[in-house]
Amino acid sequence: MLFRSKTTTTERMLFYSGYTNHLGEVHTGDTVMDYMDQERDRGITITAAAITLPWKKHQLNLIDTPGHVDFTMEVERSLRVTDGAVLILDGSAGVQAQTLTVWRQAIRNKVNRIAYINKLDKPAGDVQATINSLKTRLNITPLLTQMPLGEGKEMYGLVDLVDLSAYVWDKSSNQGKLFSKLDETQLKTTMFNAWKEASALRSDLIEQCCDFDNLIAEEVILSESFDSVTPKMLRDALRRITLNQDSGALVTCLGSSYKNIGVQPLMDAIVQYLPSPQDKSYPFLRYYGGKLCGLVFKIIHHPQKGVLSFVRVYSGQLSANSSVYNVTKQQSDKVGKLMVAFADDFREVGEVTAGNIAVIAGLKLRDRK
Repeated sequence: MLFRSKTTTTERMLFYSGYTNHLGEVHTGDTVMDYMDQERDRGITITAAAITLPWKKHQLNLIDTPGHVDFTMEVERSLRVTDGAVLILDGSAGVQAQTLTVWRQAIRNKVNRIAYINKLDKPAGDVQATINSLKTRLNITPLLTQMPLGEGKEMYGLVDLVDLSAYVWDKSSNQGKLFSKLDETQLKTTMFNAWKEASALRSDLIEQCCDFDNLIAEEVILSESFDSVTPKMLRDALRRITLNQDSGALVTCLGSSYKNIGVQPLMDAIVQYLPSPQDKSYPFLRYYGGKLCGLVFKIIHHPQKGVLSFVRVYSGQLSANSSVYNVTKQQSDKVGKLMVAFADDFREVGEVTAGNIAVIAGLKLRDRK
C-alpha cells in the first residue's frame, strides 16, 4: 500500500494490529517505519519501508513511501509491485501538487485505490471541501462511506454509511485502541439526528454506486427503493467499483490518525475493498505458468547484511538456497539468505509465496565477467 503524509497512520496500524506495543510518533522520532537517523531528525520519510502485519485473519503487506517530491522515485518503484493503494489526504488542504503526481503514478501502474481524508481534527478540516477538491483536481467521483461525529477538535467518532453503525472513541485513554461500536438500532436510539443524517447520506451513496455498478443499479430498479439494498450488497458493490480501475469512482474513508480516530475502520476498508494478490492478473504471468516469477524492485546496502534485493513474488514460491534464473541477464544465481522485511528488521524464512515481498542477501544482479 502507498501512503502520502501518512507515517502517523502507519504507526497506528502497527499498534492496533498488535505488531507493536507502543505508539510511535514522528515528532518524538521513535517510529518503526521512519528508522533512518535523517528521517527521524527531519520528520519526513526518505526511503520506502516494507512491513507485514496481521489484521482480522488477513495479512497486510504494507509499503510506506515518501510523500516529498524529492523522493518520488521511491514511490514509483514501490507502485510497480503494489496491488492496492491508500491515498491519504490532509482534510484541511485537499489535493496538493504532489498528490497529483502520485495519482498519475498509480494510474500508470494500474494500482487500485481508495482514499482516506485525514486530519479532520484540525480547525480547518472540511470533508466537503476535500471531496470537492478530489472531484475537480483528480476528475474522480468520491464515494463517501463514512460520516464524522463531531467537528474539529470535538470529533469523537464515525458513522459507517454502509451498515449505519457508529464507532465512538474515548479520547481520554487507551490511545484509541478501544472504542464502542453501536449498531443501527443503538445509533437511532441514542443519536437520532446523527442517524437521520447518516441515513440520507447512505441513500446518496447508493445512488452514486448505481452510476458505476450495474448489479446494485438493477436491485434498486427492481425494488424501486434504496431500503432493499443490504449492507452486504452495498459493500460488494463498493468492492467491484474499486477493483474496476477505470470506474471513475473512489471509495473514501475519514479519520484523524493523530487523535487515534478512524484507523481501525480504514484497515477494515483495506481488507474489504482493495484487491488481494489473487484478484490481480498480470499479462506477463502467462509465460511462467505456476513457476516462480518475481521482480527485484529495490536494492539497498545494509551495514551488516551487505547488498539486499527486495523482490515481489508474483507466482510460484521463492525458497532459501534455491537457484533462480535472471531473464534480463540470462544467467542463473543462487539464493542465499531469504528474509522478510519488517522495516529495518530482517527475519530469515524458508520460503516466500506469491503475493508477498522477499528480501535476498547477496544476489548477483550484474553480468559475470
